[in-house]
Amino acid sequence: MNDSERIHNRDYLHLLIAIRRKKENRNMTEYCIRRVIRNEEQDLKELKTIIQGIKGVWRIYHTVNLRDADEAAKQTISSLILHPVNNSRIDSIWKTNLMRSVCKAEKKYLVDIDTDREAIYLNTKKLLLDNDVIILKDIKTPNGWHLVTEQFDTRLVQNIGCVELHRDRYYFIELVLGEDV
Repeated sequence: MNDSERIHNRDYLHLLIAIRRKKENRNMTEYCIRRVIRNEEQDLKELKTIIQGIKGVWRIYHTVNLRDADEAAKQTISSLILHPVNNSRIDSIWKTNLMRSVCKAEKKYLVDIDTDREAIYLNTKKLLLDNDVIILKDIKTPNGWHLVTEQFDTRLVQNIGCVELHRDRYYFIELVLGEDV
């Protein structure tokens, strides 16, 4: 069998991202912890345990699109060749590369409704459904809603106030209070 006949099974995965945002933690630096999902329930539990021991208000998010681990590995190897001094940060570099757009393995969208006005949420959702947009997830966030969808004509939502469309982001899972909050 030559290389062109080989079937290569690529590894695709999601990440959990815990973010301590400056907006909710005024006197603290913004901080991010990323965790590759192997067992979602167990990984979420472990991530929550970690951040509960660190000061601040944390938001946990989940990537909208699968990530291509093989492409991230190539990007990481390339980065280490160009910058060998970073070899002590391989795990961090790999996770950073996983989040790059070149490693996006799907084409789902995140409709971010950044208001607590339910009428905007309901009208946006109705508009999407009336135009046969497949909504995969519908999540309440602290400041609005996240709708994870299949691809659609983005002109549908481009002029709706408080609504942003993201082609590659992460959706809200939960708010966690860290140590001393």
